[in-house]
Amino acid sequence: MRLNSSCPKAWLCFALISIKACVILPQNKYKRGKKMKNNRIRIASLLMAMLILSMVFVPAVSAKAEVSNVEKEVEKKVKDITDLSQDLEIEWVTNTESQKEYYATAQIDGEYKTYFASHWQEEIDGKAVWRFNIVEVNEEKSITASSISFGKGSYYWTDSSGLHLHFSSTDKQSIKEMSQATMVLVAAIIVAVCPPVGAYATVFIAALAIVIIAVDYIESNSDGSIDVYISYTQLALIPVYVLKSGTQYLSVKIGSHYYKVPL
Repeated sequence: MRLNSSCPKAWLCFALISIKACVILPQNKYKRGKKMKNNRIRIASLLMAMLILSMVFVPAVSAKAEVSNVEKEVEKKVKDITDLSQDLEIEWVTNTESQKEYYATAQIDGEYKTYFASHWQEEIDGKAVWRFNIVEVNEEKSITASSISFGKGSYYWTDSSGLHLHFSSTDKQSIKEMSQATMVLVAAIIVAVCPPVGAYATVFIAALAIVIIAVDYIESNSDGSIDVYISYTQLALIPVYVLKSGTQYLSVKIGSHYYKVPL
């Protein structure tokens, strides 16, 4: 019998069949030696079936417990980020099917700062994605040596269901540092894709950053990058949940699992 090693259901079925076969006693009479040998084989098969069952169920239970622990930890930390809610103004320069350019202005540490964002399309693994680079500019809208930037190897794409974000290991580290500037830079991407989110995008990104910090070691890719997905429905709920009293939760996929991001 050949089994697909990547399919838990196949192993589960095999384990259950093995257990059933082990507990059914033979109807014919055997000699003592042969019967004892069959019993030993049956016991070994039963132990193997139990081992397979543990391999199927334990990872699933462990993953579920891990997600639950992460959500509890995030909820403790997310209570002090609501002050990040601020106006985020987008001034479009170019908005075509292959290129997007705009200025994003927000108040950071009591001072208004402006960033220039450039998005362009590329093909990665046969998929059309948007690369981007966002950099701080001065009052003359020029880039300086000390300008903060974001978008080193990251990209995103949209489909009929929502927004997919791929953050490189470098950009992921910037997100984990949780500076207000980085929160605004990432929020500008969200606002460009879904304008109604507006000023509340920074609150969402800050909460998302806390979750990424918590799950980084289990959800990051082998190269240190991390993938995030949020549906259009959940994006639309961001301003509603921020304004609503009490803690509300957005469902966001990070890596292989969905997590509750509290707002």
